[in-house]
Amino acid sequence: MTHTRLKVLMQMRPDYQEYPGGDAVQMVKTKAALESLGIEVGISTDQAPDLSQWDLIHAFNLTHPQPDVILNHCSNALRQRKPVVVSSIYWDRWEAMHKARKTLDPSWEPGAPDIAELARKEAQAGVVLRMADVLLPNSEGERDLLVKNFGIEPEKCVVVYNAVDEVFFDAKPDEFVKEYGLSDFVLCVGRLELRKNQHLLLAALKGTGLPVVLIGPAFDREYMEACRANATEKVTFIEHMPYESLPSAYAAARVHMLASWYDTPGLVSLEAAAAGCNIVSTDRGPTREYFKDMAWYCDPSETKSIRDAVLAAWEAPKAERLRQFVRGNYTWQRAAQQTLEGYEQALALAPSETVETMARRLSDQVESFKQYVTAQQEYFDSVRHEYERYVASLEESYKELEGLYRGLEETYRADTARLTAAIEDRNSEIEAIASRRLYRWSEWLALKLKWLLRQR
Repeated sequence: MTHTRLKVLMQMRPDYQEYPGGDAVQMVKTKAALESLGIEVGISTDQAPDLSQWDLIHAFNLTHPQPDVILNHCSNALRQRKPVVVSSIYWDRWEAMHKARKTLDPSWEPGAPDIAELARKEAQAGVVLRMADVLLPNSEGERDLLVKNFGIEPEKCVVVYNAVDEVFFDAKPDEFVKEYGLSDFVLCVGRLELRKNQHLLLAALKGTGLPVVLIGPAFDREYMEACRANATEKVTFIEHMPYESLPSAYAAARVHMLASWYDTPGLVSLEAAAAGCNIVSTDRGPTREYFKDMAWYCDPSETKSIRDAVLAAWEAPKAERLRQFVRGNYTWQRAAQQTLEGYEQALALAPSETVETMARRLSDQVESFKQYVTAQQEYFDSVRHEYERYVASLEESYKELEGLYRGLEETYRADTARLTAAIEDRNSEIEAIASRRLYRWSEWLALKLKWLLRQR
């Protein structure tokens, strides 16, 4: 079925070309596949474009560091009375914020600003989810999380599984081997960042002797240094590689590893599986939903879990069964068909919406926002109270230490006074002894002089 008259505007963060990621790949590839079905698709990064020529708005990514972007896109669409479809690309970020940083600094604890910022982002995500007519989560697990965390109605969601280009199935290692002289290694593709957890991967593989290649930019230089601190001479960093060269890198590798704190499930894992790699994946997020029992899974917080999973994948034969499974289930053509189902569901809702129903929906969204903010505030207050109790206990400990210090100081002063008196007494004794000796010596000298004078 073709939809030659349907016009869809995809809206994305402004920096998607400068900092490409899974959300950008998903948008561009879905666009191409939809166009093959006869849909007219445009892309805009503007915050408030004129939507008069478009039938529907498709926005992406609730978990980008700048949540205001998608909020503005959806608000603008509602103001212009256009149906809104959102690819949520969402997973709970609390564990990543809390535990991931502890792998770098075990003493770190989230402060009030960290908690407040996460609460703000989650509240904005809740508003966007209420604004959307239809949501396109990348898995049933993601859909269930939206229902659990935000109270979204399951029927509002159409699951659209991520996909992989056909080119990865035909990948050959020659180009990469010629360029870098490397083959048969553990590969990790993705930005070097705390969420992707490369520093712990490198720590886990120390002492195994396995060659490791990391492909991806590092926008956080401090994190890059943490990775380099865990790197052996067997580790190769490649900060930039054109997308069209990635298939060869996957084909040259033996195992692809993604020990991230969450992924949905990670396009790079799908690409690596298509190229014939054995896949080691985080056990967080919907990864098992995608790869079933055909991959190896690890706990991203445990170096032993990461090392054991990589070693098991390294020793196993190439996973041809997973490669064929990915080919049969995760194509952009299939993703486009699922996306189109979401569009049709959103368009079916549009004619029935009057100004009154829109106002009511906006009112519900505001109320939802208030409730979510209240819930987050209550949580923040509970954490703040815990910190206040902790500070109070520290103050008590300080007072105890201060009293102990004063007692020690008084003891020290008394001991110092006694020691000073003892030293003064000793000095007096020494002076007295010295004086007596000097007197005797002087007396002897006088007698000696008298004797000498008599001799003359």
